[in-house]
Amino acid sequence: TPRIEERVGQLLTRGTEFCVVADLGTVLAEVAIPEMDASLVRPGQRVAIKLNPFPTKIFRGTITRPGSHVRQEGEDSFVIAEAKVDNPQGLQTGMQGTAKVSTEKGPIAVAIFRKPIRWMWRKIWPLLP
Repeated sequence: TPRIEERVGQLLTRGTEFCVVADLGTVLAEVAIPEMDASLVRPGQRVAIKLNPFPTKIFRGTITRPGSHVRQEGEDSFVIAEAKVDNPQGLQTGMQGTAKVSTEKGPIAVAIFRKPIRWMWRKIWPLLP
């Protein structure tokens, strides 16, 4: 519970929540996945996270739940996947950074040409009968 010291001297009635005690040995990180790549993310895939407060440290974890609905910020559409990450450094809520999800292995040509081919298909498909 943040700022628990502010509750000193406060009268609590029976059943009122005083504080929340949590195990911070592992944390859930929210990873924004571009909508176009959301179909590649599956539970159990490895994720590497680099947080702004720890620029030289890589935190490793696994995807526990891929995103279930699309969010939009400006022109960007993405889904939020949850990743379980070990927390030896005392990570805090609200920290931001970047993440890489290790998806299925495939031919390098697929990885290189996937986005350009999808872009062309999105332009051509409406023109087809």
